[in-house]
Amino acid sequence: MTNNKNKSNKKKNGIKYFSTDKMYELKNDVIKNHPKAVCILLFSISCIFLILSALLFVNSYSFNNKVEKAKYDVVGATDYTVYLKENNYYDDKFLPSGMQYVASLWNSC
Repeated sequence: MTNNKNKSNKKKNGIKYFSTDKMYELKNDVIKNHPKAVCILLFSISCIFLILSALLFVNSYSFNNKVEKAKYDVVGATDYTVYLKENNYYDDKFLPSGMQYVASLWNSC
């Protein structure tokens, strides 16, 4: 008979556990006595999460598909001189631009 009384006492008062110097009691009364408040709290947290997720989703995709492109024009007239190593083919030390040159004759210093 005492075992049944202890079990029913635990169910009414909550879960009890002991430490070396104190006895603690955990009560589940908040959920049992206020189920509507708990539902409202969970619903509001879910709504906030959904709104924040929607905002992040919308901000991650840009509805403005215009891609800005850099415009530039390349206008250049190159003028160069190729300096030559000493060789038996050319008497000059350099050749003007616009010609074809043998790479082994270039002076690259």
